[in-house]
Amino acid sequence: MKYTIVDYFGYNLSSQGRMKSIKQAGFDGVILLWADYFDEDYKDFPKYAEKEGLYVENAHAPYVQANSIWEDTIAGIDYHRSYDSLYKRLFCI
Repeated sequence: MKYTIVDYFGYNLSSQGRMKSIKQAGFDGVILLWADYFDEDYKDFPKYAEKEGLYVENAHAPYVQANSIWEDTIAGIDYHRSYDSLYKRLFCI
């Protein structure tokens, strides 16, 4: 059985430090928060996880303005485009 944990667990550590601590605690993977609520370098999280030998179980998309994804507006298009980098980084497409 593999064990995962959310990458942000409430301690004031750098994002790379959290990945290292997660691995040292015995976890196999991480669930990423794909937003800049806590860390500006969130787009590098998959790289940090891989460096520590962790796999990415999934990524939690930002919930701010989440309803925009359904709108046929500039805001909706922008919201959708913001996920293109997530998909490409996580799924190598």
